[in-house]
Amino acid sequence: MLRKKIDRVLAAILLLVVFIIGGATLTLHARDFAYALTKGYTNYLKQDGRPLAGASARISALTSTINRTLLGKDAFEGLNIRLQMALGKQMFSLGGSTMVKLKTGQLYDLLGKTDIQDDIKKMTDLQQNLKDLGIPMLYVYPHSYLYEDNMLPDGITDTNVQVANELVSGLRAADIPVIDSRETAKAAGLTLDQEIYRTDQHWATPNLFAAFQATAAKLNEMGFAIDPSLYASDRFTSDVYAQMHMGQVGDRLGPSLIKPDDFVLMQPAYDTMLHKKIVNGTKTEEVSGTFKDLLNWKLIDEAKENGVANLYSVYGNHDAENWYVNDKVSTGRILISKDSYGTPFVDFLVLTAHEVLAVDMRKSSRSIEDYAREFKPDIVIVAHSQAMLREANYVFVE
Repeated sequence: MLRKKIDRVLAAILLLVVFIIGGATLTLHARDFAYALTKGYTNYLKQDGRPLAGASARISALTSTINRTLLGKDAFEGLNIRLQMALGKQMFSLGGSTMVKLKTGQLYDLLGKTDIQDDIKKMTDLQQNLKDLGIPMLYVYPHSYLYEDNMLPDGITDTNVQVANELVSGLRAADIPVIDSRETAKAAGLTLDQEIYRTDQHWATPNLFAAFQATAAKLNEMGFAIDPSLYASDRFTSDVYAQMHMGQVGDRLGPSLIKPDDFVLMQPAYDTMLHKKIVNGTKTEEVSGTFKDLLNWKLIDEAKENGVANLYSVYGNHDAENWYVNDKVSTGRILISKDSYGTPFVDFLVLTAHEVLAVDMRKSSRSIEDYAREFKPDIVIVAHSQAMLREANYVFVE
């Protein structure tokens, strides 16, 4: 009898906690849930005419929103992985993904088998559709981790490199020019810590800068008149904030379990003047200033005050649309479809053109061709990492 009472009390407490967490999440993020059900679901509709496509898309959008906003989620995940690491495990469950600890110390999302041929077909179709509009296309591939061989724990298999090779070779076989960050990092002679972070899944500043330089040079090769001095290494300064960067994974675990990264802040030493319009749904913000003025210095101050901060966003937040006008360059219009890898990459790219529009297709129900017809760019750059390709929850090709 006593045991039944205890079970009932514990069940009641559990239900109460669930209702409190659910109610607080709903109250704090009501607008996010409303958007997911009324507009956000359109991002998941990749094809018309599928049975129950609308209902399935709404469920996917709602599930994604719950996973992103659930009260206490990060704390529970952090506690869970701390326990797993304390037990000496090499493979962990974190936020719905499976992670492994690389031999070099980084935590890495273990990627499963994926058929990349559909993505290659989409890019090929996009290139043809843009060609019909008189617009060329360039693909910039930011690789995630595994820049060196033999990084995975013994007995662990992963398809990251295989998918990357198939993607790059498939695009090039379709005569789509490609910038591969693995190749540009090697050509620049970067070391592993200059290529990737141990506390995050994003590329480090020297790596994205090498890709930016290669992209600008490729644009010149394709016939665009970009002043080479705008991307010359000796015209940029570098400041190192030693062991001050903690990425998304590092934020959850803390410096006691994962060593902070060095953060290299690179910026042009020449005169700049930029105008930037930031669009997120119905919210619009406009800012103007030099390249330095537009950096998020509050994060640098936070890192100096607290010892660490997530400095990846020093170059800007991950917005739906960013419209740039560069007063110092008189020609060039670039449209770029990007993910979080592209956020700091775009900030450098705007130095080479008069106008740049950067969009995240996962935050829009429009296609890249729709943006192209409106913006009328000289070129479209697609900068999608494997993470974005594997999600495929966005409208891309009409």
